[in-house]
Amino acid sequence: MGKTYTDAERARVLAATDEGENWRLIALHNGVHLVTARRWVQQAKQTGDFMPQKDMRGGAYNRKLQSHHIDFLEDVRVGIETVRANLEARCFTAKKTHRDNNYRNVSVNKVKRQEFAMKLLQYGWSKAGRRAVDMGTSSKSKNIHVIACISRDGVEYHEGRFGSFDSEAANETLREGPLSNVIVVLDNAPCHMNVEDVCEEAEFAGAECLRLGPYSPMLNGIENVFSVYKAAVKRYMAANRSSILSVPEGTKIAVHRSAFLLHAANVIFPEVVTLALCSKCIHHTFAFIADAILMKDMQAGKQVYQI
Repeated sequence: MGKTYTDAERARVLAATDEGENWRLIALHNGVHLVTARRWVQQAKQTGDFMPQKDMRGGAYNRKLQSHHIDFLEDVRVGIETVRANLEARCFTAKKTHRDNNYRNVSVNKVKRQEFAMKLLQYGWSKAGRRAVDMGTSSKSKNIHVIACISRDGVEYHEGRFGSFDSEAANETLREGPLSNVIVVLDNAPCHMNVEDVCEEAEFAGAECLRLGPYSPMLNGIENVFSVYKAAVKRYMAANRSSILSVPEGTKIAVHRSAFLLHAANVIFPEVVTLALCSKCIHHTFAFIADAILMKDMQAGKQVYQI
């Protein structure tokens, strides 16, 4: 609230101006701010009227808070969130400086965080007040392995097989294929650990084994092929969920569900994995060859173009 001056104080300042006296000294002795006094003097000189005039705006005036006003203000109860929402982001809080270090994202700490996250997901979770229950089936089906070999010309070999698929089984599968003047590209799956032994046999001397480095899915074309295939299998399983769960009378659960897995391996695979898909996925890996030669950091999620 601005200071209010009386008409007498204003009249003394204007009278000194009209008589040619030092109005600044008069304003100082009467406690009038010089900026306010100067405005009075300028207005009087412009109008030629050196008599105090009433402020058109009414000027500042005293306001009085009565008891019921004070009671109303003190009874207001506003939540913290309501105050925050109505501050329009004009609230500034003083925070202490957070000192970080350079060891947060080193490889050792990343591995430890990964181990923690994977172990954490092994525990059951549920809402408060509810028991965490793992709904398991009374009879589990056999595992099925989809074994495939692709090239730029499409699918060279594929098979759906139940049971385990170890390194010896992988070697036997490789021996059944044509291995004259070919280069076999392999990743570091456990079943591929002894494939070099097949290439060293005299019968398959024309074959050469080229093994990918660890953590190099961006250089492995079959990774993207199987991603597309797995997505198709999930859609097929979701669409036939009711049929999978409805086991005919007199049929074992394992036998009933194995039929759907065989269909996914032997029917859906050749429908999804086409010549065009194999060619695109293999050519997609060529974009990372230069970065591998230059020993640049690789990102498994990097996309050079849409597949």
